[in-house]
Amino acid sequence: MKINATQYVQQCVKPLQRIEALSEDRFLGIDLLRCLLALGVLLWHYQFFAHNSGIQFIKHQQPLYSILDIFYSHGWQYRVQTFWCISGFILFWKYGEGIANKLISGKKFFIGRFSRIYPLHLVTLFLVAFFNWIYFYNNHYYFTYQNNDLGNFLLHFFLASSWVGKGAHSFNGPVWSLSAEIPVYFIFFIFVRFLGLKASVNYFFIGFYLLAKLANFSFPIIDCVGYFYSGGLFAIYLQQFEKQNRNKFLSIYFVYILAIVLTGMHLLKLKQLTPVKYLLLINMMLVCFYYLSRIIKAWPRVQNLIKTMSHLTFSSYLIHFPIQIILTLFFGWLNLAIPFYSISFLTLFIAITWGVSYLSYHYFEKPLRVLIRNKFKYS
Repeated sequence: MKINATQYVQQCVKPLQRIEALSEDRFLGIDLLRCLLALGVLLWHYQFFAHNSGIQFIKHQQPLYSILDIFYSHGWQYRVQTFWCISGFILFWKYGEGIANKLISGKKFFIGRFSRIYPLHLVTLFLVAFFNWIYFYNNHYYFTYQNNDLGNFLLHFFLASSWVGKGAHSFNGPVWSLSAEIPVYFIFFIFVRFLGLKASVNYFFIGFYLLAKLANFSFPIIDCVGYFYSGGLFAIYLQQFEKQNRNKFLSIYFVYILAIVLTGMHLLKLKQLTPVKYLLLINMMLVCFYYLSRIIKAWPRVQNLIKTMSHLTFSSYLIHFPIQIILTLFFGWLNLAIPFYSISFLTLFIAITWGVSYLSYHYFEKPLRVLIRNKFKYS
């Protein structure tokens, strides 16, 4: 028996811009979280300037450390996992029903992903390869990541740098988390297409991830699967709650349950429970930020700023590392030491990164995305 398409799913067959406009306001809290995570990535990688410039690195003396301590120190190792969780939430929410009801084809889904991700990835890969070659010529070693051989270049070219072993990062190193997500897109599409939107499938993959962690086995794709499907599980339940017009009560109740469970695990302090604890913690944060959207709508200026900045998070993630190489080369060319502990230099780095990301998004990524989708008759 054919499942009737909901009003939202019917819109999935229209251009992606229409879908994004539909969900833009309700995801303001999630967008704010993405902006904070993107800023966290820039601040965590800020230390690369010290490591590559002969500067003695003193963590607590970094600019505005007393204010930005959480970004410099505590939360860094879970930012990527939170990005994966958000990705799962967004893809399940936007495309889940459309894929399950065969209204979104594999061609449409993968061209959409390819046109969003690959052009900027390819450009930043070549930028890093070129400027790191100059850096190597001047210093006899590469900037930060040293494994920049042909084999790793080919892995990066095909967005497969996280698929083979647990080797050290190379070229545009931050891409490793994006690379881990590519196979998960295929898993997501295949299972939703043939099994539909079933929470049991999400529980299966989350359980698979947790078993791997309990066995002390860590691999980027498996880690991505766990967080991606946990975010997707939230999307599935949220859609069910909203259809029943009782989402507010159930979601708040859900947060309370998570808080109690997390408190219990913290009191137990069992190392084996750490993967479960952070999986739940990140999802609780996702729930809280989602419902923050309703508050953000009350401030139009804040709303517009978050919308603008959220479009640039992906760009900044890929662009910031080549900018670090270029800035280091520029100061070397001027024969000046990088003022690593200066607030002004940190501000300069962030401003350049976001400025270039803005130009990239509006004058390169969006036009090329439209060109690719028109070429393959995406709409």
